[in-house]
Amino acid sequence: MKNKNIESVYPLSPMQQGLFFHTLYAPGSTVYVEQLNCILEGDLNCEAFQRACEQVVNRHSILRTAFVWEGQDQPLQVVGRQASLPVDVLDWSGLSASRQQLQLEELLTTARERGFELSKAPLMRLTLVRLDALTHHFIWSHHHLLLDGWSVPLLLKEVFTAYEAARLNQPLSLPVPRPYRDYILWLKQQDLGQAEQYWRKTLRGFSAPTRLDIERRTTDEAAERYGEQQVRLSREATEQLQQYGRREQVTVNTLVQGAWALLLSRYSGQRDVVFGATVSGRPAELAGAEQMVGLFINTLPVRVRVNGAEGVSEWLRGLQREQVEARQYEYSPLAEVQRWSEVERGVGLFETLVVFENFPVDESLGEGDGGLELRNYKYSDPPQYDLTLVIVPGAQLEMRLMYSSNRFDVAVMERVLRHFQYLVEGIVKNEQWRILDTEMLVDDHGIAESVPGLQSTYRDDQFMFELG
Repeated sequence: MKNKNIESVYPLSPMQQGLFFHTLYAPGSTVYVEQLNCILEGDLNCEAFQRACEQVVNRHSILRTAFVWEGQDQPLQVVGRQASLPVDVLDWSGLSASRQQLQLEELLTTARERGFELSKAPLMRLTLVRLDALTHHFIWSHHHLLLDGWSVPLLLKEVFTAYEAARLNQPLSLPVPRPYRDYILWLKQQDLGQAEQYWRKTLRGFSAPTRLDIERRTTDEAAERYGEQQVRLSREATEQLQQYGRREQVTVNTLVQGAWALLLSRYSGQRDVVFGATVSGRPAELAGAEQMVGLFINTLPVRVRVNGAEGVSEWLRGLQREQVEARQYEYSPLAEVQRWSEVERGVGLFETLVVFENFPVDESLGEGDGGLELRNYKYSDPPQYDLTLVIVPGAQLEMRLMYSSNRFDVAVMERVLRHFQYLVEGIVKNEQWRILDTEMLVDDHGIAESVPGLQSTYRDDQFMFELG
């Protein structure tokens, strides 16, 4: 592997390993192609913007990384000293707004379907589309092996800082970033033996994934398709949610996970449920981890026992204590956790995933002296599980349910999201609730609705439900 352009070579992180092998086994899949797209408003100097993007790539080793595996004992990431950044500049200013929108949708799809050759850096492409004299659409496609959603706003902020410097022909003044390699070295120092003890204890007695039993009755052999349902809480409901969290000393993330556990319990008829959750994976012990760029997130199981007699607030506080303990082992490879569990080999630990998107988006992005403003920030992260709940905090908490259209009907997914919303709002409004009391909820119009379906009955002190 002698090459003058090679800066460093080191192994993959556990999360990278999983993504890498899934990409090799499904070469035509676009599931790991991420996209940022947004509007840049103002008198954009395209040449200065391209220089800014190139400077940012040169600053971060992960952005100059390729992946090699042929002839190696294990896959390796290879950092180049330089990487030529592909940037396409298109001019659609002569097209109608409707035509621009149509071509934009086609461009986003095409950019995703092109994919990336893992052995050639950089695994990213940029496109600038001129819509009119003061409006450009910016598209940034990259492979998930490089970055997580947390990293993208950090890089965007650097791009705007570098753009201001390039536009004014001034030197770029930013602190030297800590390289992703430092995280790999930190991972090597962690004790997998302790992690194994923790996960074996946490998952003891759990032998099969929690199934919702709401899939289509027939098998759809068509290509995988995904749908999405979304809803936003009102500002008032969101504020009540935050006040509840402060009063009961639980995070919004804990409340969301608790509500999802209740929903899974009602739909499955089980009092012991497991779902997946995405964690930031940025260790407090690694100085500057929150400002590092790379793939840190991890997906790990969350096991929740639902006790009907327990008070909801007390139960949520217990769930949060368990999450604090689990945080010490966020570095655990999911494949190893699977192996340490009692779930049959070849069967996933969980079928649903909860993602809490608490990314550090800087509200001042693009408000520099150059008058460049960023609007309509969208970060597309294709779902990797057949049913994923995405929570986006803000003045109005947003809830998105992303699902496989091959497995789930639209009407059923609408009802699942509605039930989840009722659960979240109901918990906040009824602080004296026991778990048992969450069986029935009343929306703002006074309409009682069973959480899991159209019918519910007691049996052996457990709720059994049938979807109507």
